[in-house]
Order: sequence, then C-alpha cells, then structure tokens
Amino acid sequence: ARAGDAIAIAGDFRPSLAASELAKLHGDPLPDGLPPVDIEAVRSAQAAIREGVRSGALSSAHDIAEGGLLVAVAEACMAGGLGAALDLAASDEPLVQLFGEGPGGFVVSGSRDALDALAADVPLAVIGTAGGDALEVTIAGEGFSASLEDLRSAHAALAPLFP
Repeated sequence: ARAGDAIAIAGDFRPSLAASELAKLHGDPLPDGLPPVDIEAVRSAQAAIREGVRSGALSSAHDIAEGGLLVAVAEACMAGGLGAALDLAASDEPLVQLFGEGPGGFVVSGSRDALDALAADVPLAVIGTAGGDALEVTIAGEGFSASLEDLRSAHAALAPLFP
C-alpha cells in the first residue's frame, strides 16, 4: 500500500500443501483430514489485525488463503499497484513455504513501529518491503522476479480456470 512499508506474515500460520490449490493442480488426492486449528489463536489474530487496519496503523492486510503466501502477496501487489521485495529464509520445503495454505495467516504491511506493536499480540515475521514495480522474491539465496504487468497478465489468463 505504501512504498517503504515493511511486509510481514502475521498470525499462527502453519502452511500445508494438503488440499491446497497446488495439490489440486497436481491432481493429488484429498487427505483423510486436516491438521487441527487453534480457533482462539485465529480469532485473536483476526481481531488484532482488524484493529490495526481500522486504526490506520497497518497499511494493508490480506489473508493467506488459496494459493498460499506468494499468491497473497501477488494479489496485494496487483491490488495496490505496488511491487514488493521478499527475502524468505531457507526451507526444507520451499513449495510449502511459498504455496502452502492454512487458516490464521495474514500478509500485513505498515511501518516497522506498527508491526512491532502488532507483534506484541500476534506471532509475526517480517519478510520484506513494499515498493517498486515488480514482485521480487529471494528464498534461500535464490531469486526470481515478476513485473506487475506480468502478474496481471498471468492472473487474467488463469482467472477462468479458478471460478
């Protein structure tokens, strides 16, 4: 929403590929069940983030839902017309980190002070900065980038496949 804002994952987010959009694209069968959800933690995160948005402390908030973290950030970039640079830690399961889904996770942006204040109430990990005209991602030292125009074109082409 604002160039220079910090970007973070907020909430008790435990991504999984089970029953995810990526699993569906791969033709994976549905699992017998899903991991348990801490409803109180999700409710608490939603309340804290809602308050941060309403007060103006947070510039933006987006749930991490269908498609996982990378899709949520791409959607936020397209909606705000502003790119982002993400620097993600190494992971044994980068696909889970990028495309895993689960309840309770949000991508938020705001000043570092606002995110520090939110971190007092909600688990939070700063992962990047808003700005530019592309979504740039570094994960475990490897990087890739997509311009906002490329994101919009891909979204328009794929939208009919995901009603």
